[in-house]
Amino acid sequence: RNFYGRMLSSLIERLAKYDDLELIVVGGDADWPTEVLARAKQEGLYLGFMPPEKAAEVLKGADALLVVMSFESEHERFMRTSFTTKFLDYAAFHKPIILWAPDYCTPMRVVKREGGALPILDPHPDGVIDALRAIQTDSDLRQRLAEEARNLNETTFNPDRLQDIFVSQINAITGK
Repeated sequence: RNFYGRMLSSLIERLAKYDDLELIVVGGDADWPTEVLARAKQEGLYLGFMPPEKAAEVLKGADALLVVMSFESEHERFMRTSFTTKFLDYAAFHKPIILWAPDYCTPMRVVKREGGALPILDPHPDGVIDALRAIQTDSDLRQRLAEEARNLNETTFNPDRLQDIFVSQINAITGK
């Protein structure tokens, strides 16, 4: 199983004991243990692949959005050098974002510098549960995180800004 699957299935298993917290997962090919996947499908927690416009409707209804990156040592180089586009996508919804990731990953460095998400630096899913509970009960935190996501979307993650950077770098490489 890939690391996203291991992280999400462990979180879903831990959340099973809470009646007031729920994680809905949208995405293709969940590689979770058979019993976890069957229960998640039956309870409507795993919706499978959805076209972007349908997935957006689910995300719009969420109280918070979760971004995960691997804590596993064999993925460290990848985590240091990659940036999950889910973080950019989620910021556009102006909702609280939870970043469950190691301290050294690229998105975490952005969050430390600019905000935009509630960082969870512990690989154990209880940290995410604590974050969900905090967002659920603390309206100031909820509002601050939503505002930080909006700010990231309008500044650092602004699509026009990112396109300009991309084009200028391509032009610099090609000598145009």
